[in-house]
Amino acid sequence: MAKKKGKEGSGEVTEAGATHPRASASIRVWKARGALGGFAVTGGASLLNGAVVFDAGMRALAGGVAGYLAAWFVAVTAWRHLVRAEARTAVRRAMEVRRRPDAEVSP
Repeated sequence: MAKKKGKEGSGEVTEAGATHPRASASIRVWKARGALGGFAVTGGASLLNGAVVFDAGMRALAGGVAGYLAAWFVAVTAWRHLVRAEARTAVRRAMEVRRRPDAEVSP
């Protein structure tokens, strides 16, 4: 866990996507899908509109890079929100457990 920088005194602790086991795998998958999707859509659109194969290939590569970056940004943002929500839920559950009176301790 790393302390969030930016807001001083907030004390908010977040976990980076690279260290979260489900997040890192999911981000890798979505980056690959974004790159392949961008490559296919851009290459197909270029060929359908009459571009030369070399030009269509170059545009497809650029579309793949753009798709990769867009998918990376969206996946990291989504997982950042999911990890924060999981952390908030865990804290709430822990607080509920602390507030509950123990049946074993009471006389």
